[in-house]
Amino acid sequence: MIQQTIYFNDNTSVELATRYPVQLYMQKEDREIWGSVRDCASCPAVFTLKDDAHAFIEEQMQYFIRAINYAMTLDNVALLFDHGLAFANRTGLRNPDQPKADYFHGKDLSYRVFNLDKVRTCSRSSLTGTEEFSLTVALLAAVQIIKAIRLRSAGLGVLRKKFSGLLVGRNALNVWTFDSTQPPPLKPGKTHPRSIQEIVLEDYLYNPRENRERFLVANIVNPQGDVVQFPRGGLYPWTDDNTPYSFVPHISNHTYGKVLYDLDNLIKLPLGAYPPRPYRST
Repeated sequence: MIQQTIYFNDNTSVELATRYPVQLYMQKEDREIWGSVRDCASCPAVFTLKDDAHAFIEEQMQYFIRAINYAMTLDNVALLFDHGLAFANRTGLRNPDQPKADYFHGKDLSYRVFNLDKVRTCSRSSLTGTEEFSLTVALLAAVQIIKAIRLRSAGLGVLRKKFSGLLVGRNALNVWTFDSTQPPPLKPGKTHPRSIQEIVLEDYLYNPRENRERFLVANIVNPQGDVVQFPRGGLYPWTDDNTPYSFVPHISNHTYGKVLYDLDNLIKLPLGAYPPRPYRST
């Protein structure tokens, strides 16, 4: 099989097949889902995969998040989970009224670790998983159809498409996520770090350069509908676009069930296609 070389830094590389090895799905953008850009723009282009707040980011997962964002400063990695920002609203770090264990900086370790307030992805991020039928997704779609009919906010063709989607056997993606109750998986023979100074990215089984579908790329949607980079990201030579990136694992608490996400919110990419660029400008 034809191979291509992806360079990670000045002295490491990996050979990747020209066909991506897993089926990918791309999160649609605002206008594709709602017909317009969200009211808060410019703001994080987040989408809720599951309204569940039980994904606690334990010590080893914090080390892993630092590892996958190695080109960012440590402070900026931690800032992704500020209690007033996109991924840990009111549940994250730097809340003077509710301190949380911060293993990025090794402080407040007597407190409970922070959690994500919802299971999220971002616009244009890649996901993977298995397709299946979800009654919950079907009922939510039915409610949306009824609302659209009342408000006349969608054309007849769109409503027909949505209604037909209720009748098919598979309407949801059972999204692959890291299990927040387990430490991030390692390659055989490797051990988890005991401190942030011991982190070695190559020890982990998954990373954004080879397994992009297991990580969202944090981004922002502006009033024009452009999807642009999150502030304070890092530059990685293997992205080959000279644009900053910030990565967050797709993660949920598996104890609380599957992450079943409406397939109508996703674009199923051709089998073998590589992850699309997570940014888009008009």
